[in-house]
Amino acid sequence: MSDPQAPLAEIGNLVIFKDPPDVMTVPRGPSPERYSQLTPDDKRFEAVAAGIHVALALLESPAGKSWLVRTATLILEDRIEGKDPHTYTDRPERLPYWVDQFLQEMRSDFPKVYLTNTVRGEARMKKWDWGRDLRRYNAKAAGILQISKMLVDNMVAVGQKILTYKTTSEEGYKNCMINWETYIFQLGISLAHEIVHFLTGFLTGSQFPDTPPAVSYSGFKDNRKGESGRYWEGYLMGGIVDFYADPGDPLGSLQAGVPMLCYSYLGENRQETIR
Repeated sequence: MSDPQAPLAEIGNLVIFKDPPDVMTVPRGPSPERYSQLTPDDKRFEAVAAGIHVALALLESPAGKSWLVRTATLILEDRIEGKDPHTYTDRPERLPYWVDQFLQEMRSDFPKVYLTNTVRGEARMKKWDWGRDLRRYNAKAAGILQISKMLVDNMVAVGQKILTYKTTSEEGYKNCMINWETYIFQLGISLAHEIVHFLTGFLTGSQFPDTPPAVSYSGFKDNRKGESGRYWEGYLMGGIVDFYADPGDPLGSLQAGVPMLCYSYLGENRQETIR
């Protein structure tokens, strides 16, 4: 199992809350009126920190950053063409510098995180109006990140099974390690996707508008609004990553699932296993 302490040390001011134990929450249901805060020694805190570190590492990689700059360029081109307000006032060739500043802010003062069962899927972010001056961008003031509590709980449960199987079952140990690594990848790519939505807010300064329709991945477009996270993920990875249950996995409902790469080829959507 990867050591979560190293990633945690590289993420500044990480604060994580979870649904309270006495309140039932369901996907797309109402948010609870209060949350419980996790301490850094909680295994769920460590798992989320590891996922955030992987997400930021993907975005900070040469290819990840290149596609992030391309995503930002398309968003700004649409805003400028439509004469819509945006926060970017510097020269076009300086955009990579500001993308770096955005990533540094995310790394040094990450938005508050909420583990909740109201999330449908792995994660979602909520943008807020934060201001107009890029030099004063504050990630915590720009929105929050919500992550599926069930996903993180399952991930931690698999981590505990790794410790048990390490001395009792070689087959069980190997299967749990595969699932643990798949969970880290799933959380990392999902959170990177959501952080790209924070980039949209970074460039617009506000909760609205949505991403321009042109900024999405081929074969997965919506004529009403774009999807900056999907655009970045699709072109970086060569497709959109989804996870499907393996009926033969002995972990059952605790499994991470099989990662599949979904992409468009000659107008048809296709899938390939990427484990």
